[in-house]
Amino acid sequence: MTLEDAGATVSSFVKAADAMTWLDTFTPSAGVLDYRVGVDKSDDIAHTLRARGVPVVFYSGLTDRPDVPEELQGCTWLTKPSSPDELVDLLHKLLA
Repeated sequence: MTLEDAGATVSSFVKAADAMTWLDTFTPSAGVLDYRVGVDKSDDIAHTLRARGVPVVFYSGLTDRPDVPEELQGCTWLTKPSSPDELVDLLHKLLA
């Protein structure tokens, strides 16, 4: 809701496979991903977005990231909890 209130069009997915199917047809301006949702991880989504030049933000509760592949460690991470304004400001900077 925060991103929509800031003027973004948001596509939200609970399963990584659903997001990957969506990416077969669409390319977003930015990706805001939780690294781990249930048993799913968003590695493949992040790799796909980065290959297309799309900025990726991991918005996650993970403070320790031992299972995150090294090539994704350099992505922008915003740790939950954080204020909604922090996420919006971060996206504005990445998209500028």
